Amino acid sequence: MLLLLAFTSSDQNNYALPIYPFAALLVAADLEHRLTGIHSAKSSRERSDGMVWRSLQSIAAVYCCLASIVLIFCFGGGLLRISGQSDTTLDVEKLGLLLVLVSTAWLLGGLMVYWPHRSLQQSLKLWLTLHLLGSWLAIFGIVHLGFVGNYSPEVKALIKQPHLQEALSTAPADLVKVDGKIATLLRAYSPIMGQSWASFDDFKAQGSGLAWIRESDVAELDFPHGVLARGRGVLLIRRDPTPAPTPW
Repeated sequence: MLLLLAFTSSDQNNYALPIYPFAALLVAADLEHRLTGIHSAKSSRERSDGMVWRSLQSIAAVYCCLASIVLIFCFGGGLLRISGQSDTTLDVEKLGLLLVLVSTAWLLGGLMVYWPHRSLQQSLKLWLTLHLLGSWLAIFGIVHLGFVGNYSPEVKALIKQPHLQEALSTAPADLVKVDGKIATLLRAYSPIMGQSWASFDDFKAQGSGLAWIRESDVAELDFPHGVLARGRGVLLIRRDPTPAPTPW
């Protein structure tokens, strides 16, 4: 789980959703393996048919339930749907084709390599698991590489500008009176995120040099600053250093 989470492109749990079914499948396979080893060889032979099919049904049920959640999230806009609008983009045809190709490769490989050397039940059990693993590995890979799941191309293009990347990669950018959907998107695409502040007074006292603010709050700024970027109703500002007092 730690490795899977480390390879995601965001710390936001909404964007790491494709990981959860994959992790749950690994846990289910491990539990099934451990539980089958508890019984004696004789009991295992007597109940092998029932245990195998109960295991297959359990894995398939978990897979279907979790797959439904991910599909609803992807195709329906998920938690980012606000006021009937969603920035979620997904190339359904490419995703479906990739899943079909990966799954077919696993199944055909199983038929050619393992089928002559294993019983029917063992082959079904092994390659059903590999079929599910292949599907979720494909989903995880294409989401991580950015082929799908670009939740807001406009915000991503704004933050990925070269001059902004240089600034955002070297210092954390705080959020001042920014919340909701735009705050989630800024956290997802920013290399380093700072803290959230409820007021400009708190930001001036403890905040960093960079901050995302709403355009409507510009009038509240009472300190020297420069505007680095503008878009989606927010501004990225940099606080100018406070000049040192002139000695008398």
